Amino acid sequence: MTTSSGTWVDLAMGDLAQLANTFWQVLYLEPGGSRWSLVTPPGFADNGGLVSVQVGPSLLTGFMASQQIGFSPLASSSDGGKRWAPGVITSPLAVVPDALAALPDGRVVALTGKPATAVLSDSGGLSSWQRTASGRHLETSPGGRACGVTALTALAVSPGGQLLVGTSCARTGEVGIFEQSATGWRLAGPSLPSAGSARVTSVLRLRSFDGGVSALIATSSGGHTELFGTRLAGRAGWSKPVGLALGGNAQLSASGISADGGLVVEVAGAGGLVAEVLGPGERAWTELHRLPPRTAAVCFEEGGRIDALAVDHSQLTIYRLAKSGSDWQRAQEMQVPIQYGSSG
Repeated sequence: MTTSSGTWVDLAMGDLAQLANTFWQVLYLEPGGSRWSLVTPPGFADNGGLVSVQVGPSLLTGFMASQQIGFSPLASSSDGGKRWAPGVITSPLAVVPDALAALPDGRVVALTGKPATAVLSDSGGLSSWQRTASGRHLETSPGGRACGVTALTALAVSPGGQLLVGTSCARTGEVGIFEQSATGWRLAGPSLPSAGSARVTSVLRLRSFDGGVSALIATSSGGHTELFGTRLAGRAGWSKPVGLALGGNAQLSASGISADGGLVVEVAGAGGLVAEVLGPGERAWTELHRLPPRTAAVCFEEGGRIDALAVDHSQLTIYRLAKSGSDWQRAQEMQVPIQYGSSG
């Protein structure tokens, strides 16, 4: 996630084959900087995952619950992760990358439950919460019946300040992006091209950026999966969704949002890891130069620089794409202190 206050990455490290030895980290790169910093909020087990969102000038990070934990701590920083202030949600955050969003008035909304069943809004100090919506609210709305809501999957805020909730739909061709209004919830997603109209859909990402919202939508039918990227900017409505077919057994392994709402996805397939990019206004996805081994995240920074973060247990290696776009150059190495066995 790249914002005006820098670039942030939520990253799994350690022994990824074991939940108790998988430790999520927060990495930060300040605007114009060249070296990444490890700024993971201290004081709580992060085996279940982390999810972060920008709230005004601050970064808010939520801990997904794991093992026997039934709630989600929060941590907020306004100085690039040097200091963190605590908060808590008594329900566990949903295990999706956009389980948190920030409203224009500075309040935070959270998608909670395993599976996700409720949207909560912060009523003060990141420790008091009230229910804003539930899966039942969406399912029984006119748009919910048209979509056939099967799961709540993402949160964001529209350019006009309305709360958006992404869902999966059982009815083919419908995109489950709902907007909250004074009269209830209305279906407000884009229309898919004819190629996607006969498939069921799921909103994988909804992420606000300065002036808009980006969405990543998956469609599936008969074992065939295709990703669609689109943006909602100003009053222009959703851009025409641009499709990216996933061949064979290829799977989405990571995704990110640039400062201008561009999308980057990392896809793992038989041929290895591939990164595809969809910039604002572009009509096709563009494949980056072949990724370094073990790449876990690809970041687009202000000024157009691109970094790939590669993970090997506790070793983090940052590669930077040459200006020619034809080679990755090793830019930084970091040994992350991981206490294996501490969450058993």
